[in-house]
Amino acid sequence: IIEMKTDRKGNLWFVNNKQLLKWDPLKRLLQTFSFNGFKKTSVGWVQTVLKFDSNNNPWLASNIGLYHYNQTNAEWQQLFSESNNNTSLTNTAIESFTIDLHGNCWIALLDDEIQVYNPTTKKIINDYAQAKDFISHRIHGLETDSKGNIWATTSGGLAIYNIKERKCYSYTKEDGLVTNNIYDAHFAMDDGTIILASQYGFTHWNIDSFPTNNKKPIVYFNRFISGRKEIAVENNNINLPSSANEITVDFGAIATVMGDRTKFYYKILPQQKEWIATTQRSLSLAAITSGEYTLFVKAINADGIESEVKQIKISVAFPFWKTWWFKLLCLIFVIGMLYAISKWRINIIRKEEKNKAILKSQITEMEMMALRSQMNPHFIFNCINSIDALIQSNDKYSATMYLNKFAKLLRNILDSSKQNTVLFSKDVEALKLYIALEELRHENKFKPKFIIDVELLNSDYKVPPLIVQPYVENAILHGIRNKEGNEGILTIEIKKVNDTIQYIITDNGIGREAAGKIRQNKESHYGMQMSYDRVKLFNKEEIASVYIKDLYSNNNPVGTSIEVNLKII
Repeated sequence: IIEMKTDRKGNLWFVNNKQLLKWDPLKRLLQTFSFNGFKKTSVGWVQTVLKFDSNNNPWLASNIGLYHYNQTNAEWQQLFSESNNNTSLTNTAIESFTIDLHGNCWIALLDDEIQVYNPTTKKIINDYAQAKDFISHRIHGLETDSKGNIWATTSGGLAIYNIKERKCYSYTKEDGLVTNNIYDAHFAMDDGTIILASQYGFTHWNIDSFPTNNKKPIVYFNRFISGRKEIAVENNNINLPSSANEITVDFGAIATVMGDRTKFYYKILPQQKEWIATTQRSLSLAAITSGEYTLFVKAINADGIESEVKQIKISVAFPFWKTWWFKLLCLIFVIGMLYAISKWRINIIRKEEKNKAILKSQITEMEMMALRSQMNPHFIFNCINSIDALIQSNDKYSATMYLNKFAKLLRNILDSSKQNTVLFSKDVEALKLYIALEELRHENKFKPKFIIDVELLNSDYKVPPLIVQPYVENAILHGIRNKEGNEGILTIEIKKVNDTIQYIITDNGIGREAAGKIRQNKESHYGMQMSYDRVKLFNKEEIASVYIKDLYSNNNPVGTSIEVNLKII
């Protein structure tokens, strides 16, 4: 036999590991109610509590759940813990339970939690007090008195919960108990009193005869400490430096009539919006950052009377780099820097535009000079004289061919004068026309030879118009023309080298040294200088990529080679 108890009708009930038994002394009848099919543990019934509701139905609680037998319907109900079911117990290990006047079952679990079960709806009621509302200790037993109060015996004293008022009252040795740790029997009497039995004796308790403390506690702040220094309070405000990251607040309450069992609650806005319970009279606030805070503290005495809320404002200064004046200085500095950078950039752009204008002017001037060099008056005059001589000699065919080439060359030069660059193939065509006219004018004193990459002729590369013409003219007038006989050879080699177009103009004339001793055509020298400057501008170089090389054979001059390199655009 684990448990034995008498119901309201005088029947005697027994509990063992396998069944519930009822003995009717008047009828001398024994009934059994089997536990077969119920959820059990391997160790069986470790602890059993047997109680009866207002309908005289037995309730049985153990370490594996709660059982209710309806004698009218002869049905069992079983309540235990189920995962993912918020209508079941959170823990099947039951310490004690009681039935209130409404038929609800109050269950004290081993994990210090109170749950209320409604057998009609078969659901857990969540709007009643939890174990923390009784007392912050282990609950051992529950009883219901005739007035509907729920009594709880705990390891820290006696607690009473008034269902109607929804308030909790707690009592300890300071209020007259023989001990705070009540593990043993407890009985509720019909007159509303309760008898507590412990190893130190019996205690007869009537809550109505006990004086209550109806006075509101008065909360006060004792001191504030930061960095081991006490902080002064001015107009209910505390001002802390930015270096402060922790503060200790000591507080208390003028509240007690029956011992010192006042509970305190606090919250800190804006960080904490819910009240936090504490039994301590000191509060440490760590990791405080710069800003404004408000600390609220209230107290509740043993009879559930709540105090007025006491509050104090805590201001933690911002470091200088977070202050408004520092931010303003930074903003002014940034604006100043942006203004200075914009002015600097504007000056650079203006300077660049000025340089571009100067460069454009120089290029325009160079193009005009180049046009003048290409339209050499001596060359034009000599061409016209040659055409006139052919006409005088009645060589109409040669005169016509000469005149056509001369006209084409003039047209190309005039067309090119409108543009800074022309297609490479068009420029080569104009260069060939010029060389052909010079060949006719000098009565075939030399033969031209062209070596040009087909890739360049088929490309869309652009070059300055007739940029190498002055070098070709110089080779003809000063190198080949002064050579004896008609064996002059003028080689024009044009090829692509990496990202440049390379011109190599080679003649087998008398060389620069011998030509320098002969009276020179100043126009040709002027044209070469102009071409040199045009190459420099086109390539954007400090020194133009023009190289002149004297050719020798057995230490005798045999001609000149000129190399011109243009960047591909």
